[in-house]
Parts: sequence; C-alpha cells; structure tokens
Amino acid sequence: PIYTGKFIHYIGFTILFFHPITVTLAALYFLGMYYTAISEENFLKTKLPEYKNYMEQTGRFFVKIYW
Repeated sequence: PIYTGKFIHYIGFTILFFHPITVTLAALYFLGMYYTAISEENFLKTKLPEYKNYMEQTGRFFVKIYW
C-alpha cells in the first residue's frame, strides 16, 4: 500500500504542477519505485519462504480482485 500511496501522490503532484520537468521526474520516480519494489520482493522471498505464496495472492501495487 505504501508504494500505491506514493504513486497516487506523485500523479497528483504531476497534474498540479504539470510541466515537462515534473512529468520527467515523475516517470523517473515511478521507475525507481518499481525497481525498488522488485528488489524488496526478492529480498523478502529469500528471508521469508511463505512470502512467495503471499505474492501469488496479492498484487504488487494494486489489490487483485477475483470474480
């Protein structure tokens, strides 16, 4: 949830101060957060074997909804 909150924050910031520089900074921030999340997931998979099962049930940034 923290990454999703940060993404929403930066999207709002980018819309509020719409400029090519803010769009570029937001894109770089999103890429950095994406790779940070992947790195943290890989770390947690090595430390907590049950984390892989958790990952299969939840989304990385948004909740998985099953109908």
